[in-house]
Formats: sequence, C-alpha cells, structure tokens
Amino acid sequence: MSSNARAYQGEPLVLVGREAGVIWLTLNRGDRFNPLSSEMIAALDGALDAAAGDASVRAIVLAASGARLLRGARSEGDARARGRQSVAAAAV
Repeated sequence: MSSNARAYQGEPLVLVGREAGVIWLTLNRGDRFNPLSSEMIAALDGALDAAAGDASVRAIVLAASGARLLRGARSEGDARARGRQSVAAAAV
C-alpha cells in the first residue's frame, strides 16, 4: 500500500492501495477511532480526487484501521468536519 497526503506522527492519515481497478482507501487513525477532523477530510479528499482522475479505477472501497470505521466529527470545534460526516464507498 502506498500512502497519501498528511501525516499524523509520521503515519499517513489515509492509506491508498490498488488492486485490479479497485482503490482501497484506509483511514489510518484507529487509535482515535478515525475521527473526521479537517486533516482527515483533506487527506480523504486528495485521495478521492486522485482516484477520480484515473480512468482505470472502477470502484473505491473505504475501510478503516482499528475497531471502528468512523467516530464522527471531532468535538473540538471542527465545524467543517461536522458538516461532512457521511462517507461511503462509491463506484466511479
């Protein structure tokens, strides 16, 4: 798996893997239940933009490290994240 934008303590926030036309995006903050912080959203947006620009991509799968897919928006006043809590796998 290759990594994508923005790192937390040296680790990428979103891991990007590819196999036979499928892009796997793995949220990589399992220690914090993968919160939708503004940094996580920016990393996910970048990965989705890159996948959308690749004609060989047929599907995108969203996964997460740790015990949960998403905790939701961070409660520390991250208003931008609170407005974008729904994330789903999509066919391109």
